[in-house]
Amino acid sequence: MDTKVNNLPEKDGRYLSDERRTRKTARTNRAPTGKGILVNPGENIQKAIDAVEKDGDGVVSLVTGTHSVDYNITLPQGLTLKGAGSQGATIIDFSNGAYSIKIQGIVGNNVLNCSIQDLLIKRSTADAAIDLQYAQQVRVINVVISSCTKDGFRIRNSGAIDCERILVDSCRDGIIINGSSSDDVFAVRFYSCTSQNNSQNGFYVNTGGADAVQNIWFFGCRAGDNTKTGFAFAGGAELNSGLINCEAVDNSIHGFSLAAEDISVIGCNAKNNTQVGFLNNDSDNRIIGCSSEGSGIRDYHIALQSNAGQLIGNNTRPGATQDPSTELSDPDSYSNIDLGENGTWTTQKTVLRMKNNSGGERSEGETAVWDTSTSGNQFTTTTTQGDDKVVGMIMETIANGQWGYILVLGKTTKLKVNGTTDIAAGDLLGTFTSAGIAMKAAAGDMAFAMSLEAYATDDSNGVINALLISPRKV
Repeated sequence: MDTKVNNLPEKDGRYLSDERRTRKTARTNRAPTGKGILVNPGENIQKAIDAVEKDGDGVVSLVTGTHSVDYNITLPQGLTLKGAGSQGATIIDFSNGAYSIKIQGIVGNNVLNCSIQDLLIKRSTADAAIDLQYAQQVRVINVVISSCTKDGFRIRNSGAIDCERILVDSCRDGIIINGSSSDDVFAVRFYSCTSQNNSQNGFYVNTGGADAVQNIWFFGCRAGDNTKTGFAFAGGAELNSGLINCEAVDNSIHGFSLAAEDISVIGCNAKNNTQVGFLNNDSDNRIIGCSSEGSGIRDYHIALQSNAGQLIGNNTRPGATQDPSTELSDPDSYSNIDLGENGTWTTQKTVLRMKNNSGGERSEGETAVWDTSTSGNQFTTTTTQGDDKVVGMIMETIANGQWGYILVLGKTTKLKVNGTTDIAAGDLLGTFTSAGIAMKAAAGDMAFAMSLEAYATDDSNGVINALLISPRKV
């Protein structure tokens, strides 16, 4: 309930109604410069907002202390709601009521140019403590959201949102962006924001299965100690979004989970997350210059479930007791380009993108040779033993006339071989007289790989571990 303020008479002995006293309080508390109202703890924040709204744009400033609120706070166009003092000095306490701060327009009529600043918001049981829908040009700066039973900060149908120095602690999903076919969210920026100790994800971006969420960027943000994933992207659609210099630490599932397309993760760090540091299970994503560390990771430092995307210049630091072969879930992916300081046979690869000019579809694990009848970017197959033109191993199914990836340096588990001439671990390998098959290289043959295991069966059905090397004569 609102604090009663009409229990004492005015100097002339008259008692004022709540409504008249609110209007008088608004006039009395009006800031000395500019359009605005000061609101003391116990005074009605929404009534102050409504009073400022009548005059157009303005500021409602909350005086330091705890403002106990049992109603929704709705911001109109052009209004700033701000606290005073240091972070956490001005508190909006919803006292476990289903109330929140709302900036909400309607379809075709967005609320514009609002701001929430310098507040601690706590104990909301509403769907989100701060809830944006059909809003644009909104700024949320230096705000703490704490101890809410549902989401901390939710954004839907909105755009041009700038968020700086937000801390969400002990909510459900900390910061959530929801999209759907009719639910556009675009141009949202998070600067130096933290989401921690939440019962689900720290940051959660859901495209809703459509390209309705676009251009969402995180700069220097941190997700820690969340029960699920630190930074979770879902929905499978194209995002055109990314994270730069962000950190995911001690989350109970993954550090970064990319289940949507066209996401750039640059210079980020995953540390001591329970399952995967960086999980990419959609296409066209890029993980560049990142690091994943901590021996507590259960599965992999970097996992590529869709065999798509790019890993460039990343570092993994698994600890002295962890097998480096477990750093990547898909060590044969063509995307594992230059894994950095902890690169091993398993993790370091060099690939070429070439066009199939063989006349037929080629399969993963087959050998490829240069097609000398072309300009040099096309490959074919050979039936010549120890062919001097050998390039490497095909890494995926490539239809004739299409482009695909050829492994030229690094480890594979997929090389197809013939064992009529027994292959032992450490033998050099060249091309065989059957198209696409490798064999133990003989004197004078051009070798392009070294076997990492034996194969001695007299057929061309072998699939072995091998290390591709720079071609050399035996």
